[in-house]
Amino acid sequence: MKLPIAIEIDGEFITGAKTGEASAGVLAAARKEAESGDEYSGILEWCAGVIKEFPGHDASPSEIKRILRAAPFETAHAIACFGMAETKGDDSIQGEYRCPKCGQIVKCDKREIDGEIDDRSDHLFSLEYETLDDPSKGITISLDKPVEIKRKDTGDVVESVDSFIMGWPTLGQCIKAHQRHPDDADAMQRAVYAEALQRVNGRPVDANWKTSFGDFLFKKMSVRDNAKINAEMKRYSINMTKERVCMKCKNHFEAEIDLRSFFASGLTSA
Repeated sequence: MKLPIAIEIDGEFITGAKTGEASAGVLAAARKEAESGDEYSGILEWCAGVIKEFPGHDASPSEIKRILRAAPFETAHAIACFGMAETKGDDSIQGEYRCPKCGQIVKCDKREIDGEIDDRSDHLFSLEYETLDDPSKGITISLDKPVEIKRKDTGDVVESVDSFIMGWPTLGQCIKAHQRHPDDADAMQRAVYAEALQRVNGRPVDANWKTSFGDFLFKKMSVRDNAKINAEMKRYSINMTKERVCMKCKNHFEAEIDLRSFFASGLTSA
């Protein structure tokens, strides 16, 4: 498969991977992590089990996991989805979507009509996504409303942040942040973003700056600026939005595919 965002590791970029079916042992390990509440470690276990090779790299389990920890989260998510489809032997995604106009449920599934299968499911392999082969430039954000960084002890302004550059948050960073904030999704997201910071106001920032001011920066920025970051993060995601048509009121509407049912059915039937 072509990776949505290349994996930058050891000074090079990995742009593709060979995926395949997962074993029962991999399924059990991923499920154990997920059921314990550590969904990101579960994704790591699952991806490590479905990746058969990163071309040009050692295919040992330890090396594959090392590379996956450096993978942008959107890339790891895509690998997980494609691996599930291959393990199931069926990439169809079935679901129900409520029409926002009249409330009618629009079903997206496989139906048998007069002995013939009418497949109205979404199909994972047909979903589109853009790719980025060189992620080294990172994500540049210019804030509409600068954030004043203040010392906790004195309240003195240390710096007024009006721009910064982030790397693409990795699966490894997500695992680390989730372990620190297992019950607070907002705090976890801020921790991931802080760890991904590379430059602030044009200068490099170190681990001490990130620890001291990173959470404050993302907590105090405006809602519009935060939405700008989220939009950039999703630029190379698998396009999960599809058009639906309500047969009752003929309304056309966009709805995001809910992959939870896809993974649940895959874990049950695999």
